[in-house]
Amino acid sequence: TRRRERVELSLHVFRAQPLAFMYTANATQVSCTRANATRALRRSGTSTTRRVSTVTRAFTEYNEGDMLAKYPLDADTYKVELDCSQSNIQLGLLLEAGPDDRPRVKTIRPGGNAKGKVNVGDVVLATTYTVLKGVRDESWGSSMRGWLDTAETTSAQAEAAMTTNSSSVGLIMSRNYKATGLKRANVDEDTRSWAARVAAEARAKREQ
Repeated sequence: TRRRERVELSLHVFRAQPLAFMYTANATQVSCTRANATRALRRSGTSTTRRVSTVTRAFTEYNEGDMLAKYPLDADTYKVELDCSQSNIQLGLLLEAGPDDRPRVKTIRPGGNAKGKVNVGDVVLATTYTVLKGVRDESWGSSMRGWLDTAETTSAQAEAAMTTNSSSVGLIMSRNYKATGLKRANVDEDTRSWAARVAAEARAKREQ
């Protein structure tokens, strides 16, 4: 099996090889803010680094092939690509925490891009996200699209990852998901607060 990278997420910055989430609206501005925060942490003392590290969680970085191998497409499992080039609001999706704490479609707004492509009650098995990799003092790095398995995160983290897509969001969905009772994510309230704050920041930027 090939080696998979680990994407490190913290409440304040991204560590290891610095990553910065790109949001649909004002992507450059938000990405710069994340990159500057990373640099500030690098220049600060080790005590700050240790403090941030204690609230860091990780998820495995997958590609599309990995996810399709894990979740083969069939009558109940399907893949959809939704346009979010204007904002994630145009998707018209309202999600809730579903079985095994995976995102589940609660409402689809009439006129939303998801209308006719996903159904109420469908569960998100995997979603794309966009990050900046290779952020350095002299460079903002390059954007990269990856896939997140919602079995490894909370519903809130998965929703936060969905908001980072800049042009379209890819989803692998299940029509008749049966709860397994297994959840590998080890998440505390700090991480839940981080996910909520990330989503709130994205919404605020889109509304400016």
